Amino acid sequence: MVVSGTQVHPKALVGQVTSTWTVMVYMAADIDDPPPWAQDINELEAATHAEGVDVIVLVDPPEQGDSRLLKIEHDDNYFDPIIVSPELDDGGEVIPGGDEVNTGSSATLRDFVVYSATQYPADNLVLVLWGHGGGWRGLCPDGYDILTLPELRSALSMTSEALDRRIDMVVLDICNGATLETAYEVSGYADILVGSELLVPSEGLPYMDIINDLTSDTSQSVEEFAEVIVDDYIDWALYGSSCSTSMGAFDLCHIDDVVDSLDWLSVLGFGYDRLYHDLTSSAMRSSERSEEPWYLDVASIAEEVCERDLPAEVKYSALLVAQSHQPAIIRHETVHVGGTEGMDVSLGLGVYVPEDTSFDEAYSELRIAETSWDEFSFALRGDGEVVPSGPGPAVEVDDSTADGDLLPDVLTVTWNPDQTWDYSAYAVYVFQVWSHGLVMCSEAHSSTPIVRVAGVVGNLLISASAFVGDEVHSHQTLNATLSKLIGIEVTVRQGNNVPVRQLEVVTHHEGEESHRVLCLDGSCIVYLVVPEQGAVGEVIRIDVVDVDHGTVLSERSIMMTGDDIVLTMFIHEPASDSIGTVLAVSVIASIALLSVAFVIYANFLRRRKK
Repeated sequence: MVVSGTQVHPKALVGQVTSTWTVMVYMAADIDDPPPWAQDINELEAATHAEGVDVIVLVDPPEQGDSRLLKIEHDDNYFDPIIVSPELDDGGEVIPGGDEVNTGSSATLRDFVVYSATQYPADNLVLVLWGHGGGWRGLCPDGYDILTLPELRSALSMTSEALDRRIDMVVLDICNGATLETAYEVSGYADILVGSELLVPSEGLPYMDIINDLTSDTSQSVEEFAEVIVDDYIDWALYGSSCSTSMGAFDLCHIDDVVDSLDWLSVLGFGYDRLYHDLTSSAMRSSERSEEPWYLDVASIAEEVCERDLPAEVKYSALLVAQSHQPAIIRHETVHVGGTEGMDVSLGLGVYVPEDTSFDEAYSELRIAETSWDEFSFALRGDGEVVPSGPGPAVEVDDSTADGDLLPDVLTVTWNPDQTWDYSAYAVYVFQVWSHGLVMCSEAHSSTPIVRVAGVVGNLLISASAFVGDEVHSHQTLNATLSKLIGIEVTVRQGNNVPVRQLEVVTHHEGEESHRVLCLDGSCIVYLVVPEQGAVGEVIRIDVVDVDHGTVLSERSIMMTGDDIVLTMFIHEPASDSIGTVLAVSVIASIALLSVAFVIYANFLRRRKK
């Protein structure tokens, strides 16, 4: 039986208040030993269906001339393997003459999505890519052909242009689909990506549960539905998976930030490879979270890099990779099923480290290859003979004399190499040493061997490098302290009926009193030398004190930043004074009552004697 699609937009129905959905399932089963495609179609049919939800399937089974386009209909008999859903008459728009498609072709995917979204328009378009996955190499193979990631990007680009809209969600029911390479390719044409960084058992997604959860609440957002898919899959995998697996939902609007931070790490990593190849390569290999070698877990890179004795700026850039990766995760879960310890713990997206050989030559066609990631990867995969660092610089601190405070506030880094070293460029990264770690506060680059840094303050770690071309030939870590006089301007506000007091403002550094200033006319300025009287990043306490009684009337804790601070503090009648006043009144009143009682009692005795 063949039916045609409707042109009526469900949203146009009178009284329609919930969202409409079209779920498009692209099933690539024309390969040896395909996943159980008929079983998954039966699961789709077994689900409860609702008005406003259309499920369209393009399936290409292993034989020739058997490609079919189906509109899924409900089947009460889940255990009957017969597919009851009718075939759609697409007029050759999707399936050409001969009834055979090539799922490894971008044109096939484009035609399927455009047809489904046009014939069954909806508020939300969900595309499910079903089949085998090869990581960055592609997905949905058809015989010896495979849909490469550039072809996937091309198909989605043509789809977006034809429909004048983006796909709301792309779901990858494949192994090793949740890679940064894939996310970056589709981020311009879809809002959310759902997939696994690890293996996915042949049973794939639990389609009956997923569609049931969609039809039970069609008003849910796309993001909420993405979380449903993750939760339903993990619930199934806890009992049904034969291997460790994961599933994540990713917000693609944050992928550019992840790629940008990885690019900076790549530039630094490539530059320092000459001096730190073994440490960097070891860190990257320890970030592997897949059975496939050289597939790294993006979020694990920072953890592994920071455990090595690498330059501070390399560690810092690795932390930025992890920090930018976190907002991209809508939901992510992992199921661990035995296997190799630590190799199957996914934290989100994976990324491949390509080799500079013909085997990985196609990696250059990916968008991520426009960054420095592939050059860094080639260095990581190479032999990388480590050589000693060349002569480093000297560091001097001095007073700028412009402010006249006689405090060391200028840092000068000077290289003086002999003629055997032909340095061509210099870089200085300055980090403040906080109690919880390092904070990057300055970066300077120069073509001359003298670099001056000003405007920073505190206990500093200086990472200084000298380059020959793009490679670092000298690196040294140094320490210095720059000081600054900062002012803390305090305005004191008093509540009504608060008696006038003589006030002082007292600061406390490391729990000890560091400065005390008389507060005249409700305001004063306390001057502190940073970091000697308040280190950057340290929380110091400020008290407003009653000079006559030594009573703290107000207190405030602030974090030192190295900049002037302006704040207002409020004081009220202290509870202790109020209690004292009440007690005094009570004592006086009690004495008065006792006196009166004594007089009355004395008069009573005199009358009795009479």
